[in-house]
Amino acid sequence: TLNKVSKGSINFNRDGAVKDIEASLSEFGDSTKFDLLLVEFENDMNPDTEAKVTITIQDTETEAFTYWYQVPLIHFEQQGFNKHQKAHYFFELNDDQVPKDGKIVIRFELDEKAARIENIRLNSLKRKNEF
Repeated sequence: TLNKVSKGSINFNRDGAVKDIEASLSEFGDSTKFDLLLVEFENDMNPDTEAKVTITIQDTETEAFTYWYQVPLIHFEQQGFNKHQKAHYFFELNDDQVPKDGKIVIRFELDEKAARIENIRLNSLKRKNEF
C-alpha cells in the first residue's frame, strides 16, 4: 500500500531557518495503519550543512506525541554529495505510533548550506507480512 502527499518547497531565505510542514493522517486516505513513512525531497546535499529534519506524529485527540525522530539532513543523501538529487529516508513506525486521528509534522532546521528543499513528499507504506 502506498499513499502520497505532496507539500511543495521551502526556502531558507524566504521561510527562515525553521519551517514546519504538516500533514493530517486523513490526507493519506483510508490507509492510516501504515508502518513506514518515506520522506522525499530534492536538495543539493552539501556535506557541510548542519541542517536537521525532525519527524513527529501527534494524536489530535489527546495532543500526545506518539513518535519523535531527528536526523541530519545529509542522512537523506542517495547519489553523492554536492549533487542536486531526489533524497529520501524511511522512518519505521509501530502500530501504536500511528493514531486514528493525528498529524505528522516535519520540521526542517535549515542553514545557508541547505537553503532550498524542493518537492517535499510524504509516502505511507505497509510492509508485507512475513510468514
